[in-house]
Amino acid sequence: MRLRHVPVLIVGGGPAGLSCALFLAQHQIPYLLVERHSGPTIHARPIGLSPRTMELLRQLELEEAVHAAAAPLAQARGEISLGMLTRTNLERAQRTTPDGDELEFEEQMKTLISMHSPSTVCPCNLADLERILTAAALKHGGDLRFHTELISFKQDSTGITAVLLEHKGSELKESVHADYLIAADGAHSLVLRCLELATTGRGELGMHFLHISFQADLSEIVHGHEFLLCTIEHSEVSGLLMTINNTDRWLFHIPYHPEVGETPEQFTPDFCRDLLRKITDQPDLSVEILSILPWTPMERIAECFNKDRVFLVGDAAHVMYPTGGAGANTGIQDAHNLAWKLATVLRGLARPPLLETYDTERRPVACLTAAQEVPTAEKQETAPAHPLYIALGYYYASEAIITQEGYTPQLHALDLDGHPGTRAPHLWVEYQGKRISLLDLFGKSFILLTGEEGTGWHEAYSSVASGLSLDVAMYRIAPDGDVVELEQAWCIAYGVSASGAAIIRPDGFVAWRAKTSIPNPAAELEVVLMRLLCRNS
Repeated sequence: MRLRHVPVLIVGGGPAGLSCALFLAQHQIPYLLVERHSGPTIHARPIGLSPRTMELLRQLELEEAVHAAAAPLAQARGEISLGMLTRTNLERAQRTTPDGDELEFEEQMKTLISMHSPSTVCPCNLADLERILTAAALKHGGDLRFHTELISFKQDSTGITAVLLEHKGSELKESVHADYLIAADGAHSLVLRCLELATTGRGELGMHFLHISFQADLSEIVHGHEFLLCTIEHSEVSGLLMTINNTDRWLFHIPYHPEVGETPEQFTPDFCRDLLRKITDQPDLSVEILSILPWTPMERIAECFNKDRVFLVGDAAHVMYPTGGAGANTGIQDAHNLAWKLATVLRGLARPPLLETYDTERRPVACLTAAQEVPTAEKQETAPAHPLYIALGYYYASEAIITQEGYTPQLHALDLDGHPGTRAPHLWVEYQGKRISLLDLFGKSFILLTGEEGTGWHEAYSSVASGLSLDVAMYRIAPDGDVVELEQAWCIAYGVSASGAAIIRPDGFVAWRAKTSIPNPAAELEVVLMRLLCRNS
C-alpha cells in the first residue's frame, strides 16, 4: 500500500507545534499536525508573552487577537503577598513585579521595550493562546488531527516513516511518510526518548505542586486592585494564586510533600474547596473545582535539538522552570527559527547543512534562558543578563550568519545595533503611505536594506538572487526611497553609512552587513548568499 506523503509531520499541538504549523504555512509548506488530545488545552494558565513572541504573532497577524483575549488581564498589576485574600488586605498590599522589583522598574522596562520593539509584553491565558493558534491554522487550511498520536517512527535517507493511531470511535492505525518530523510533544516527549538523545540540566527540582483550577466570583474583592500573582501565606496553606480573568476564574498553585506521606489523591475537590474558602475568609463562598493537576518542576535540555531528519522544539527540546512562560516563549521562537530553514531546504534553495544551524542557534538560547529562570532562592553562579536580553537581545552564531570579527555579545547590555546575529533593529517608517515598523517587512524572504546611496547594491542583489533562483525583496531607505524614515536614522540604527547595506534573514535576524559600498558588490553578495544558504559546503 502506498504511504501518504507530507513534507513535514508535526507531533504535538501545543504553542510550539501550532507555531510550527503557522510559520510553515506562511512559507507555503504543507504539513500534518497530530495531537493526542481532543483539541486545544482546556487547562487555564496565565503566562507572559515576551515582546519578541508578540512580534512573531504580529507577523502572523494574530497580535490583536491575543491582546483582545488578554483584555481581562490588562488592568492587573504586579505581584502581592497576603495572609488572606480580603478587600482590606488588597488595599494595603505593596506590589512588586514577579521578579521582586518595584513597579517603577516595570514602567522603565515598558519604555525601553517601546524603543526597541513595536510590540510589548502581554499576559495571556495559555488556553486562549492555543485556541487562537488553532483557529488560525485551520483558517489557513492546516491539516490538524486531534485524537491522534504518534506510536512509532523510523528514519532513513529518504525521510521519516511514522505510525499514527487515531482514537476516534474505533482505533485506526495509519502510516505516513514525511521528509522531516518536528517533535513538539512536550516534556515527556516520546520522540526524544526514541532518539535516545542525552540531556543536561538538574532534572526534577525536588518540589511537588498541585494546580487547582477553580471558578469563584471574587470580583467584589479584587475590583480596582487587580493583580497577576498573589502569594498566600495562610496558617493552614501556602501557595500562589494566579488570575485567569480577575473575576471568577483562578488557579491556585500549592505544594504537597511526598516525603511526609502526602499524595495528590488526598487533595480532593471538597478538601481544596475548603482551603479556598479559608484563604478568602468566606466560609460560604461558592467554588467550583474545575481540575486538580499534580506537577513537578524540572530542568532538562536535550544535548542536541536535531538528529538527522527529526527536530525537537518547545518542551520536547527544553524543559525549564516556568517563570513567566519562559518555556512557551522559547518554544514559539524555536518554531520561527526552524520553519524558514525547512522551507528553504524543501524548495531546494539551500542545502541540508542549513538545518544543522537550528541546533547551533537555538540550543544556546535555551540553555541561557533556563539558567536565568531558576528560582531566585536557588540561583547558581550565572551572570544575570540584561532584563530584556532573553526577550529581545539574544545572539546567534552559526554558518547561517556572517559574523564580524571581534564582536562579543554582552549579556548585561541590550545591543540591537545591526550586528549580524542579532534581531534586526526596529524603526518606525513609512511604507506605501502607512506607518509601520521596519520589522513588518520581514518574514518571508531574504531582505536587502540599503540607504540613500545604495542603488548599486540593489542592482547586484537582484542579479545574484536571480542566478540562485532565490526569491528576495529589496528596500532603499531614503526620503525618496521605497521606505521613508520617520523618527530615527536607519544608518545609525543599523551601524552603516548611506552607501552601506544589510541582509535580513526570513526570521528577522541580521545575516550580514557592509558598512560602506564596495567595488564589486555582485561578487560579494554571491559569496554571502551562498554562505547563508550553506551552498558552499
